[in-house]
Parts: sequence; C-alpha cells; structure tokens
Amino acid sequence: MFQVTILKDVAGSVDEYKSTIIIDTVRVLASAVACVLLRRVGRRPLAVWSTAGAGVTLLTLGALLTWGQKDSATTSWIVISLLIAYMTSISMGLVPLPWVLSGELFPGALRGIGGGASSCIGFIFFFAVVKTGPLLFSLATPGGAFAVYGAVAAFGTLFLMICLPETRNQTLQQIEDKFSKTSKSPDTLQV
Repeated sequence: MFQVTILKDVAGSVDEYKSTIIIDTVRVLASAVACVLLRRVGRRPLAVWSTAGAGVTLLTLGALLTWGQKDSATTSWIVISLLIAYMTSISMGLVPLPWVLSGELFPGALRGIGGGASSCIGFIFFFAVVKTGPLLFSLATPGGAFAVYGAVAAFGTLFLMICLPETRNQTLQQIEDKFSKTSKSPDTLQV
C-alpha cells in the first residue's frame, strides 16, 4: 500500500501500479540471485555492498526529488530506476543476511535466545520504519525522507565495514572461537 502511494507522489507520469509490479518482480529475482551469492561471496562484502548500494540510491533519489526537474517523463523513469536499484541492493544483502548471520554469530549456548532477540529487535525497527515512514514523508517531503533513509544506510555501511566479521566457509566453532576472549589455539583443541 505504501509503495503505491509513494510512487504516486514521486514517479510523476508513470503508472504506480505497473511500477509496483515491476519493482516487486525485480525484488523476487534479486532474492533468488542472493541465494546463489550467499554461497559464493562472503557475507561481509555482500552486506557492505548491499548497504552502500541502498545508501547511494536513496541519497541520489533524495537529491533528485529535492532539486530535480518536477513532472518530467525522464525524471519519472530515473525515479523508478533508482527504486529498482534500491530494491535490488537490499534484496541481495540487507534482507537475507540478518537471518543467516543470527545463526552464525551467537555462541551455541546463546544461539536460541540471541537469534530470537535479534529477530525481535529487527522486527521492532521494521515496524518503526513502516509506521513512521508516512509521517517522515509528510514532514520532510519525499526527497527529505529518502535522504534521511540514505544517510542511515550510509552510516550502516561504515558500521558494517568496521564491525561485521566474515563468516563464510567457517565452522560455527571457528566463529565462536573468533569471538571468545580466550580463543583456543589449534594445538589445545581436543578431538
């Protein structure tokens, strides 16, 4: 519902219902590609590139809607293209990765409670964005709202570059050892 409303406000002469179908089809295809990329590319690069892509597209969209030519057919298609690029970016990293990482980054003894708490916090943030989005769009204009979300994604990119470890091709024990304060050397591990 919000996507159609947003497209009606920002996409000008483009049919918002057809655009929604196109954007959602791209989202599904990008999610399928993400399944392959999760096995071939590390989690960290995928997360960083996904967040950076979201930040760049949202900041560009914010600038275009704030300072660009209004009600132009070209501007409308650029807006749709940026939204497709945004959906592609998040579908290839930000959407699937939290579910993968919540099972890898918590030690075995805390995996159940940690995964549940992470999911709960993620859904609370998602709820907050969905519920405050219309207010932000009305207060800050669509261009300002996209810029705010883009700035958050840009900050998230820096945070992930600094804090997110790579877990691809590592066993759960290796990941747990990486995070433990008294990491055991391979010599002292018993079989």
